[in-house]
Amino acid sequence: MTIREMAKIIGVSPATVSLVLNNKPGLSEATRVSVYKALQNLGVQLKASSLHPQKSIMFVVYRKHGIEKRHTPFFSQVYSQIIEGVEWQARLLGFSMKVFYLDEHTFESQKDVVRHVECEGVLLLATELDALQIFELSINKPMVLLDNYVEECSYASVVFNNTSGVKQAVEFLYQNGHRRIGYLHINHNANNFSDRYYGFLRALDAFGLSLNDHDLCEVSTTEGGDAVLEILYSYFKMHESLPTAFFADNDIIATCALKVCKQLHIDIPGTVSIIGFDNVGLAEMVDPQLTTIDTPKY
Repeated sequence: MTIREMAKIIGVSPATVSLVLNNKPGLSEATRVSVYKALQNLGVQLKASSLHPQKSIMFVVYRKHGIEKRHTPFFSQVYSQIIEGVEWQARLLGFSMKVFYLDEHTFESQKDVVRHVECEGVLLLATELDALQIFELSINKPMVLLDNYVEECSYASVVFNNTSGVKQAVEFLYQNGHRRIGYLHINHNANNFSDRYYGFLRALDAFGLSLNDHDLCEVSTTEGGDAVLEILYSYFKMHESLPTAFFADNDIIATCALKVCKQLHIDIPGTVSIIGFDNVGLAEMVDPQLTTIDTPKY
């Protein structure tokens, strides 16, 4: 018997029969049980799991610049480890994953599609999302934010302890004799970098230090790696008197600074020491290897 013939005998649509046969969600419990029993009466061989379809989690990954600037590596290594961890844990718990990738170009056209996908709950990798965008993706299902938070609402969030990490970095530099510590700061409005900025100021204050205006280099990552290198090159070339150490908001900025210092013949770590944040694989490949704060991405 074909699916269409089964559906006609039972009195439901072929799509309904297909959902039961293929163990797919999309039906009420009562309808699934009714069709399951009817198919059994027709002599159709069914798996017991057809009564209990695998539940799914929707995993929404937002990257502001999407494919257009995929050659820029600023978040790729951190993102990939978070995504791998989510997928692995979902499988361990018996959930299937529905993954949606959004960026600034597709957000408006796809947000309603995302909101109407059938699932048990939503995980939102929201590093670069603002509060309004997060609200626009909200659905009447459990939702957990990853790598971001919204102060105005009660969504559960899983985030790095940025303040603690930055304090560890400053404390390490202080213990190694540094008293003038500069800051390579990513100046867009992601909560991570805002938290690291204020955490850095508090950490300096805790050790009786302060941030000199000339020791702050603000970097924008929106234009890609070449633009970052240009900003850092100009900063290190223009300032004859440099701090003895710098904290960088992430490892990519730190490694860019290492590259620029080599070009300008600034000895690392003899003249200037640099510490990063995130512990991406790149940190082990640069020369000298980068000191960095590890984050539990996976």
